Amino acid sequence: MPPEPARTIQSLPPELVEAACRRDPAAWEEVVELLSHILLKKLRLPEGLLGRLDKEDIFQVAMLRAWERIDRFEYRGEGSFVAWVHSIIQNTLRDDIRHHACRMRDTAREERTQLKRLIPERPAPDQQAAQREESNRLAAAVSALPALQRRLVQLRLRDGHSWREIVERMGRSPRTLRASLDEALHQLACAVA
Repeated sequence: MPPEPARTIQSLPPELVEAACRRDPAAWEEVVELLSHILLKKLRLPEGLLGRLDKEDIFQVAMLRAWERIDRFEYRGEGSFVAWVHSIIQNTLRDDIRHHACRMRDTAREERTQLKRLIPERPAPDQQAAQREESNRLAAAVSALPALQRRLVQLRLRDGHSWREIVERMGRSPRTLRASLDEALHQLACAVA
């Protein structure tokens, strides 16, 4: 449900912000939904990094950081919460831009990384056996996942596709896909623990 027009840029209902600050999961989910309508439209990506950055990913990382730091939020009047989250989003974007800009400039580091892949260090035989066993358990756990979850693990984690690409390929809502991936990761963590 889109936010009310009077609150689109400036603020969220104070009672909702208070509940979110108390770490109420339902309130936080509503905050994320409302802010996605408000702040995703305002988020501008640099033209040179459009193919490397995804607005949805930046927003999700920023909202996770906001959730982790919710205890630090200080209410300073109407609109202060939206401004606080907006600053976290901008910082997340700046960090991502800096990360990708460094990767674009540092070709020597990329070459070293490729070289390491070609000449991997050989672990001791017992470490190799442990790695094979863990790899086999993980492969079996991935194979046991339902088809949707297995596909999400492949697209997002193995192939590194953005959420936008995954949503386009799968034809489902981002929320449904994220919930399925979260469940898959939980099952995989339990299987290899």
